[in-house]
Amino acid sequence: IALLNGDVLTNCVEINAGVSARIYARGKWGFASQSEMSAESVERVAQQAGENADFLADSAAQNASALPRTAGIDAHDFAAEQPELSQKDLIDFLRVLDGYLAKQSPRLLSRVLTLHAQTSEKQVVTSDGAVVSAVMPRTLLEIRFAVGKKGSVAEIANVYGGFGHFCDHFASFEPLYEECDRQFA
Repeated sequence: IALLNGDVLTNCVEINAGVSARIYARGKWGFASQSEMSAESVERVAQQAGENADFLADSAAQNASALPRTAGIDAHDFAAEQPELSQKDLIDFLRVLDGYLAKQSPRLLSRVLTLHAQTSEKQVVTSDGAVVSAVMPRTLLEIRFAVGKKGSVAEIANVYGGFGHFCDHFASFEPLYEECDRQFA
């Protein structure tokens, strides 16, 4: 989501999915991937990765060594404990923050607030039976504005947030207001 001087420039949600496989055969790694998520695509990608490893092994000098075998199960789920906000709620949040910046710094020539929220979910399964799954969210809020005096314009920007969901970083306005006042006033 991006706002320019309080007006919504972009508002989109994008979901990407896919499958990849990396296979070690005869001392070489083969890799393949596909953007389709299905049982058939998993089989196709694994087969292609194996073929790629075989191709490399046939094409290069042999120095095969066995990889250590490890089996186990591990999970890292950093999903939000509370429901995520709707796009409308996120836009409302940005508009309130934009209004605060406009009121606190009326000399600003422009204000751009951009919110990026991404959650990567991955599952790794090995031929030895190891399974690792992870849900890793990241939220970044970029605040950029331009100030000018006597024909020269300077653009100032900062990024807030990091690892975690929106609610982990921006549960209230006060810390963000204080940071904005410190950075942009």
